[in-house]
Amino acid sequence: MHDLIAEDFIPLLVRKRAGISERNAALVAAVLLGVGVLRDVVGVKVMAEEEGGEIEGDIAGLIASLLSGRT
Repeated sequence: MHDLIAEDFIPLLVRKRAGISERNAALVAAVLLGVGVLRDVVGVKVMAEEEGGEIEGDIAGLIASLLSGRT
């Protein structure tokens, strides 16, 4: 998992998304992994809403903010 995130995902996102810092790319990975773990591993019910729900919009907004460099 470390290699996939640290050596593949983060550098690829930095290369593909002009202006995103390595820090923000790592934060995007953290958000995606954290949500997935809470939903699928830990089983937090509030995270298991249907596609297109309020949480999805919140996550999309958070990631958009990280990708824009506003954080």
